[in-house]
Amino acid sequence: MRKEVRRGMEKKLKDLSECYFESRWETEKYIRELLPLEINYLKSRNAFYQVTETDILVQLVGFSWEPLFISLCAYQPDILVLVLNKIYNNQSGNKRGLDYKEHINKLMEADLITNEPKIISNIVGDTPESVFKLLREKVLPYINEGKRVVIDITGAKKTMVSGAYLFATYSNSLVSYLDFEKYNGEFGKPYGYTCVIKKPENPVEMFKLAEWLRVEEQYTRYAFGNSLRIISDVEEETKKFIGAEGEKAIDLLGECLHFYEVWENGDYRAALEKYKEIKKKIPSFPCLSAVQELGEIWFSNEDPLNTIKLIEGRDNLNQSIYLQDRKIIVYAQDEIGKVDRLIRYKEDYRSALLRAIGLNDFLFKARLIRLWVNNQLQINRDEKTSVRGSLDESCQKEIDEILLSYSTLSSVIKFLRKQKPLTLREKKGKLYYIDEAPVMDEFWRGQKCLNLKIPFHLFELRHKVIHFCLSVSEEIANAALKLAKANLDELQKSWVTEERIAGGEYEALHWGDLCEQCGINFLPRRG
Repeated sequence: MRKEVRRGMEKKLKDLSECYFESRWETEKYIRELLPLEINYLKSRNAFYQVTETDILVQLVGFSWEPLFISLCAYQPDILVLVLNKIYNNQSGNKRGLDYKEHINKLMEADLITNEPKIISNIVGDTPESVFKLLREKVLPYINEGKRVVIDITGAKKTMVSGAYLFATYSNSLVSYLDFEKYNGEFGKPYGYTCVIKKPENPVEMFKLAEWLRVEEQYTRYAFGNSLRIISDVEEETKKFIGAEGEKAIDLLGECLHFYEVWENGDYRAALEKYKEIKKKIPSFPCLSAVQELGEIWFSNEDPLNTIKLIEGRDNLNQSIYLQDRKIIVYAQDEIGKVDRLIRYKEDYRSALLRAIGLNDFLFKARLIRLWVNNQLQINRDEKTSVRGSLDESCQKEIDEILLSYSTLSSVIKFLRKQKPLTLREKKGKLYYIDEAPVMDEFWRGQKCLNLKIPFHLFELRHKVIHFCLSVSEEIANAALKLAKANLDELQKSWVTEERIAGGEYEALHWGDLCEQCGINFLPRRG
């Protein structure tokens, strides 16, 4: 499948999946309209490459139908053994089994399975022992006859999975599970077309390792919350085998992941508090530059409006972050890294656009405030021309507040390019450049994206994204990121006195280094 065709198909499947999630389709509609497209796409990208010929498929039935259907379509067994819980919220296990049989009829009508499998449906208690006993009674005789058995554990309760793994080890059966590459965070559901069927050869050991490898995978994608959730699922069992030192190491790892999660969400103040606690236990653990530089002054979630005013200098403009070279540069470099990760790892192009244009806004505002405080602008009001230093305190404060809240980006850019004066709201006058004051270079010259006029159309798109349901492409998100990088570069060259900051910590530690810091020595090191 050609690259452009694959991308088009992926977008169609993603859009249709989100429609399915949001509109809460009936299962029959999912089987009829979405599942066939998912199966065809999965086959085209060889997602079933580990699937072997199977006589008997055992499925541990959870709350989600989609993984069960995909697995059934992939294996096409002669016999399907359903292991059911006694109750599914308000539905009995018997009723769930009957529903599955009806869905299998729909799968046949959609030509997704070629032959109707013989169904063996059983209800078990919610314990590993009951699952093991059931499989030994119902499935072991087939294994002894030489039948090929696969046990699918996708989406089942941990207690049921434990019993299934014990039986797989006992009978040397294969275990299978669906691994999804992408999830929809809003609905907590996986995108079916991103799955791969995997079959670990050593069910007990490989499954534990696979879970910890998922922790590492999510960590390297800066999905720290996902890493924490996976650890929460497996740490109790893991701690049984690693001793007291290992337990302490897992706890330290959790603290570090919480620290990174808060930092990635932009709460530098809370991240600094978490870092101080980690530092007591791991003296060598490095602090991120933005947390170290901004943590003490950052806004507080307990009182966001007033603490934001303090950062911006609403009461004393001379204390504003817009006038502090190092803080501006560190903040901007940290934000650029976050925008880049939104694009590369999370494919969240909408958030990337909003965040990148927000950073551009911040950097333009810094220029405007600096010119005003340095008496490099003149204000014309009531037929009088003055600079900030010649105004009385009340007039200074009045204009300070207007400039801090000024949000019309296109007007600010034209003003910084000396194309036109800046008209203040409420007829408070107009601002003019003094001839020797620095001018913002046309740093966006040569930047292109589709047929957009850079940067003005990017600002307009940001506005539409906020107030309208607008899809953002990867190309537009990257254009906004490129603009932010150029904006910061021009600011450092022409507007700030702080020397360029070499180095700095703007990324989470490498996974291996983090494990070493926390004392994680029960995992194999890779690469």
